[in-house]
This record gives sequence, C-alpha cells and structure tokens, in this order.
Amino acid sequence: MGFIGKTTGLLGGIAVALGLAGCAVSQQTAYTNAGSTVTKGEVIEEIEKAVDGAEELKGEGETGAARDELAAKAQELGSKLGSSDAGYVLSEAAREEVTMSDEQAFDYLKRRMETAVDALKFEANVSADLPEGWPEPSMVGLVRLKKYPVVRMVKAEGADQGETFGVLFSHIKEREIPMTAPVQMDYEAEGEGMRMEAMSFYYPSEEVGTTGQADQAVVFDSEPMKVVSVAVKGAYNKGTYEPAVEKLKAWLEEQDKYEAVGGVRVLGYNGPFTPWWMKYSEVQIPVSEKR
Repeated sequence: MGFIGKTTGLLGGIAVALGLAGCAVSQQTAYTNAGSTVTKGEVIEEIEKAVDGAEELKGEGETGAARDELAAKAQELGSKLGSSDAGYVLSEAAREEVTMSDEQAFDYLKRRMETAVDALKFEANVSADLPEGWPEPSMVGLVRLKKYPVVRMVKAEGADQGETFGVLFSHIKEREIPMTAPVQMDYEAEGEGMRMEAMSFYYPSEEVGTTGQADQAVVFDSEPMKVVSVAVKGAYNKGTYEPAVEKLKAWLEEQDKYEAVGGVRVLGYNGPFTPWWMKYSEVQIPVSEKR
C-alpha cells in the first residue's frame, strides 16, 4: 500500500509537497581540493585511468607494481571522497588488500574500483529535500556502515501505514513545516517476519519547531546513530524489506567488530504517486562497536 493516505485531500497535499530534482551525475561535486571543485565525472576518469595503467603493468608481468598502483589510488581517493559510497568502498579496499597475495589483491582492488565507479554514477530517486546534514542516499545493493547526525523528528506509533502517515502529514501541514525525505518506519520482529510499530517524519533542521507532545505524535531530537545499511528498490512492503534484513543480519554475523543495538528501520524516500518499481528506500539496523 505504501504511503497512501486515507483521503483525496491528503493525497493532493502530498503531491504538492513532494517533487523531483537533480542534475547530471557526472557534473556533481565529488570533493573539494584546495578550494577547487572536483566532479564525479573527473573522479571516474581518474579511476579508469588508474585501472588501465595497472592492467598494462600486469600485462608486462609486473603484478606487484600493478597491485601497488591500485592500492595507492584506492587509499588516496578513499580519503578524498570521505563518507560517500565510493569513499567507503575504496577505503575498505585499501584496508582489506594488505592480507592478500599480489594476484588476489589486484583482482580485488580492480573489482572494488569498478564498484566505486558504479557508486559515483548512481543517483537515488529522492522525492523531497533531505534534512540538514543528512548523508547521501546509498547505491542499491551496497551493504555498508553509515553515520547519521542529530535530527528533529515527529513520530506516531501504529502498525497502519496510511493512518500514521495521515497523522504525521496533518502535523506538518498545520504547522507549515516543509515535507522532507525520507520517511522513517520502525519495525519489530513478528514470528518469521516483521511488523511496523511506528512512523516518523524528519524536520528540515533542529531550528524548526519545538520538541514535545503534539496531539497523536511526539516531536524530539534524535541521538547520533551508526547503522549497517543496504538500499533497495521496489514497493514499500515486507516483500522488499525482508530480504534486505537478511543481508544485514548476514553482514553482522560475518564480522566481529559491531553488534545490533536496535530494531530494523526503513527510510522511504518517495511519495505515494511514485510507481512501485521506482521507489527507493534504505533498510538499516543500528549498531555499535562490541566491548
């Protein structure tokens, strides 16, 4: 059913509140270096050039040198690209390759370079402005750690998406608070599946509105949060979310540094009029380092 409200008036209001915006991915800023803007397109060219050069070295029998070239580029760009998906992928690759043989490391680094290029080319379908300080939505299918800042949000409890959305939309409409993306849905385990227990909207910033009880909802400032996350496309329902949750659980089981510290949350970035096959969301589990 997704974010479908109960009345035509509500749906009309949502349609006005949500819109689409964007520009060519290749022209978007990847990072700033000494005051100069470096675009994603320029970074993609830099990665492709590094891979081509490393392949030439490998073809000449210099596998170790080829590996070193890719490792150095992964470390360099991982640092420059920071917390972006491409930065995360390349920084992780630079850490992981040190335990591998030259041949294994070369193949691994090349694959991760290709993933970084895919991440730089990816643009999420987002139907409204993000809250202030919100991290860039991630590439579909990439399981990764993400950090979220303190944000002001309004929460309504309930298992019915339409009813809770209606409560929250009325709240922001009455107070003339701009609609943002995403909408957060909190889930709890129910047998072998999951059941929604609450929904939240994010305020544009902490400077907007005040905290406290607000009729059927409550406004509060969240705590900073680290999550393991994977983005998905598809209808906003359990059929889309449950396979993603299994991926996150598998990631948690395969490493020994982080543990889950909360239930599943889903961040939905699109309104009710977005076709189901175009809907984008991030499925997440809050984590902290094991003691």
